Amino acid sequence: MPQRPPIILIVCILMGGCVLIASSIGCGDLTPTDQGSLHTADEPTDSNNSDSSATGSDAPRSTSATPSTSVSLDIADWDEAQTVIKQHKGKVVVVDIWTTTCLTCIEEFPNFVQLQRDYGDQGLVCVSLNCDFDGIESKPPDYYRQRVEQFLVKQKAEFPNILLAEPFLDFLDEIELSSTPAILVYGRDGKVAKRFDNDNISKAADEYQMSDVRNLVEQLLSGQPNATSS
Repeated sequence: MPQRPPIILIVCILMGGCVLIASSIGCGDLTPTDQGSLHTADEPTDSNNSDSSATGSDAPRSTSATPSTSVSLDIADWDEAQTVIKQHKGKVVVVDIWTTTCLTCIEEFPNFVQLQRDYGDQGLVCVSLNCDFDGIESKPPDYYRQRVEQFLVKQKAEFPNILLAEPFLDFLDEIELSSTPAILVYGRDGKVAKRFDNDNISKAADEYQMSDVRNLVEQLLSGQPNATSS
């Protein structure tokens, strides 16, 4: 019986074009190509698995949850805060009295940080004194720590930071201040050279500016006589 010529089977696969398969008449057990081989849906897509070397000791680690600055915040009363100030006698000390609810305080804080960066190596020490604590029994000073710390870290306030443990209004009465913002500047002798505040102004144009504080700091660092205390 004469042999039957081979039959060319053409299997058309929609995704992969046409594949020619040479076979004899006896290839009845030929099965279609498995669909799993036509796509990569079962292949790992996690980028962490794409390169095994990325998991080695030299692979970079995310630092988004770790502050890039060394910012500290201590809770203290005004007497304790003054002790911190006295520890820097011989240097010019600038104390920023502020709250997170004071818009001017927040807007000017970057300039306060810049002051430390510009003159820290010349004998200046900046100290921030936050007064968010209102004296509410259910909200002790530590209640405000997180939001104050978050702001300080964002500003990279790498100098002494104090969250005042005294009620804000009691503190204002104690130092005879009407409101924030306010800044105390201490000369190298440890005495207040000048207090900047807006207690007695009649219009916004008369508010003190950080440039005024900077000018005084430059004078004190250069050894010029202290300004008259206000």
